[in-house]
Amino acid sequence: MRNVENGARGRRLRGRPGTRATWLMLAALIACDGASNDTGPGVAGGAGEPATPAEPGTAEQAQQAHTGDAEPAMGDPTTVPSPENTGAEAMVGATPGAVPRPMSTDGRMMPGEQAAPATGTDPDIQGGAQMEPAGESGESTESPAGDEPAGNGMDPGSGVDEPAMAGPILPPVDEPGDSGPFSIQVVNNLEGLPTHILIAPEDLGRDGIKHPILVWINGAGQSSNTYRNMLDNVAAHGFFLLDDKQSTFDAIQEIGSQKDAIDWVIAQAKDPSSPYHGKIDETRIAIAGQSLGSVASFGNVGDPRITTSIHIAGGVTGNPGGVDNDLITKVSKPAAFLCGSADRNGLGRVRNDYSKAPASAPVFFSILDGVTHTSEFNDRNGGRWGQIVVAWLRWQLADDESMGARFMGDNCEFCMGDWETMKQNLD
Repeated sequence: MRNVENGARGRRLRGRPGTRATWLMLAALIACDGASNDTGPGVAGGAGEPATPAEPGTAEQAQQAHTGDAEPAMGDPTTVPSPENTGAEAMVGATPGAVPRPMSTDGRMMPGEQAAPATGTDPDIQGGAQMEPAGESGESTESPAGDEPAGNGMDPGSGVDEPAMAGPILPPVDEPGDSGPFSIQVVNNLEGLPTHILIAPEDLGRDGIKHPILVWINGAGQSSNTYRNMLDNVAAHGFFLLDDKQSTFDAIQEIGSQKDAIDWVIAQAKDPSSPYHGKIDETRIAIAGQSLGSVASFGNVGDPRITTSIHIAGGVTGNPGGVDNDLITKVSKPAAFLCGSADRNGLGRVRNDYSKAPASAPVFFSILDGVTHTSEFNDRNGGRWGQIVVAWLRWQLADDESMGARFMGDNCEFCMGDWETMKQNLD
């Protein structure tokens, strides 16, 4: 039996059955005296000793439902009583002969409901009274380890491992524009992918994290240095980022280069001999780019391996690079179309992209007031572009609903102030 604090001891009562001769003698006495005789309270069916009334703090109290906030520690079936529940906790697990008690969906008793008393055996009590064994000594003993109920500690005695609570897969942050919590590494020479550099958390896989992936394309003729303020901070937020070292002026070529990077990173994730195996999540991949890089990224939006895309200052409809305008019809996964209000090169085409995107596609389109084609990227952490890119990636790739709230509703953070926003199929 488990030892618990602040609990009173309850006792098991044993009835001693009467004999037939005893009852015949009692009947004769009653007949002779002509008087009735009460057998006293607690006699069950006319047999046995009178039951001793339960004392406060005994097993009856221990069998009340748990209504406090304290949770059992993982792997430790002993609950620490909460301030609201300093009495005995609910019984754990099913007891032979007990009447089933109402349970919530997570296996706990519903607040305010009481467990039915067990019959035949003494339950193991959690956080309250400890029952004495039926032996003559009256001393409690610990149950052997093998008698403990199976499970993972989340619901002791259930024998069922419950899934962990869903939540962000990356460490939480307050502001997406702030510097991320990870130190970063930069790898300039990647075996099998010489066209790209890697920017990623230095301690990949820390705390068992499998890092989401971003494959970025620079603007026409630009090197990765143009965007490093933003890209470095994206990696510092926990993303495994691949960027082409030097973009060409050929958008169609860049489509193929981005696809090569996608193929490479998925192969690395699946290869047990890769240093990145088990540390990156090939099921969570974003593609993105600016200007020509935005246009080229439309060439891979139809790839089923892609989770989401971000397009900054570059629309595919009416593009001068010879990229198929109909690629806009391939958008089916969540996509962010972003442009500055002072961007004379990109704004018209980005507007056209939003108007021509499939009606079923989840699309967020926002115009940042006063921003030109290339401004913001030289600012700390990529300025406001860096802020919205990190927020989008954390929402779409890392299940961070606190970031999703910044894109949802009519009064969302990226819908007001400097942001003029239109969207579909996101709220």
